[in-house]
Amino acid sequence: MKSSMRFGCGDNAVIDGAGPPCKLQRMKRPTPGWLLLVLALKHSLNAEAIAALGGESAKIQADVTRLIEDMNASISSANEFLRQMPKSGQ
Repeated sequence: MKSSMRFGCGDNAVIDGAGPPCKLQRMKRPTPGWLLLVLALKHSLNAEAIAALGGESAKIQADVTRLIEDMNASISSANEFLRQMPKSGQ
């Protein structure tokens, strides 16, 4: 089954050339109300994305803090192990 993508010149136009040729038409300028709606939607989506990133940032910071604590505990354990090892040459 061959699929073809529709192209913005009407229902009969297709990218692969199987349909009749079409004339490209100049788009009409969007109305100010439409532009305001798009800007409001963009603002809303950006606000949601920023809020989600803020939550992620706090989670990452907590994870990094926990990682540093675990690393410090491992370093202390390794240092204690090295202190208990017999010194060579004695």
